[in-house]
Amino acid sequence: MPTTGTADRTSAVKDFLSRGTKAALAVFLAGSKVLLFFSALSGYAPEVAASYGSALTLLLVCLTLGTAYQVLVVSRLRRDTLLKDPERTAELAATVLAGSVFLALGALAASGAALAFQHSPGLFAAFLLTYLPAVLLAPVTYAAGGVLLVTGQEGVRLRTSAENFVAHGLLAAAVFLWEPSPVVALVVIGAGCSLVDLATLVRTVVRTEPQARAAVLRSVREGARRMWSAPVLRAVPGSFAGALDALVLVAAFAVVSQVVTVLPAAQAAAALACIAVVRTLVVPLKPYGMVAGRLLRASGTDLREQARRLRLFTASTALLLWPLALVFLALPGPVAGLLGLEADPVVLWGVRLVGVQLLLEPCAGFLSSVLKVVVAPHATVRSLVAVLWCGALPAIGLLAVSGHLTLVSLWSVLLLARAGFALASVVSARRALTAPEAA
Repeated sequence: MPTTGTADRTSAVKDFLSRGTKAALAVFLAGSKVLLFFSALSGYAPEVAASYGSALTLLLVCLTLGTAYQVLVVSRLRRDTLLKDPERTAELAATVLAGSVFLALGALAASGAALAFQHSPGLFAAFLLTYLPAVLLAPVTYAAGGVLLVTGQEGVRLRTSAENFVAHGLLAAAVFLWEPSPVVALVVIGAGCSLVDLATLVRTVVRTEPQARAAVLRSVREGARRMWSAPVLRAVPGSFAGALDALVLVAAFAVVSQVVTVLPAAQAAAALACIAVVRTLVVPLKPYGMVAGRLLRASGTDLREQARRLRLFTASTALLLWPLALVFLALPGPVAGLLGLEADPVVLWGVRLVGVQLLLEPCAGFLSSVLKVVVAPHATVRSLVAVLWCGALPAIGLLAVSGHLTLVSLWSVLLLARAGFALASVVSARRALTAPEAA
């Protein structure tokens, strides 16, 4: 029996790594464009990268809300519902279309308010206005991705992400080699990314299986006619619930991105680049966590065995992430160079602190995603709000007001908050997977 149990756990780990890596790779490729463009802007003054990072971090609040529509589609539709219940799909399409307009207007309003705090308002506006169409498209694109999941076409997403990675790479290379003026560079990046996102939506629709595609297009036409009706408008606020936990984190980073404008331009650019790095490397842990959670729930084993498997899954995630963390710790200079940052001692210490955070992420980003499946979708929201909005952000605000805010002090506070969140996730996991007889 022990041999059988060991073999089962080994098989589960292999299944976890195989399925999780496919899902995470699609997410990583989609997010890595941020790092490509930071590298492309490395030949410009620090104000250029700072303006790009500040505008992008602010817009990501709205883009994150758009991810809720993939959750909404998957939770409300099944294949038979999509094909045979046009009323429900039309209602859902109307909600998505209305939500996309509200998100774009919200992004424009928030950006206007943030304009006064920028090092270079003209550069900030150049990227923001040209990337705004992507915000308008985001809810529809995520909803279309949800349709792919409903119809069992998960591989299409990875293929599209790989194509987009190539397109973003070519765009970044063009800016780096061409070396236009800062304003033109940011306009090219913003407009280019918006065009890629438009192409993503078109390819997703075209690659959806014919029956489902026809049903979706009919629903969109009907939804466009009713998107401004009172029932639809009342449904829009609640439609964003699926992205609440991610919104808490992204909104906190958006606040930080505005606070760091009080720092010297080089440190501000480094802070924003570090935020982009963390987001690019940590967000792909969510698919790993979702896969692990589904495997635990489907295993049919007792809670103690689930706890053993979760430890194996967490250790497997650590083995994937920790070598990368060691690169940040041991080689901060080359990492800073790849991100287009100055090799200032303060910047190098900031890069090292990012490496320390990556060591924590198997117990933070990964484990919290497991809890969303095993316990509840919003299982980690309370602890995330506590450590970020009740702890880290007030501390950062005090440092800024007192004149003691630096890149190192900023990231030290964020690192302590992340450690607290990791501890809370570990405690929650132990409670959820402790057998009653062991209590």
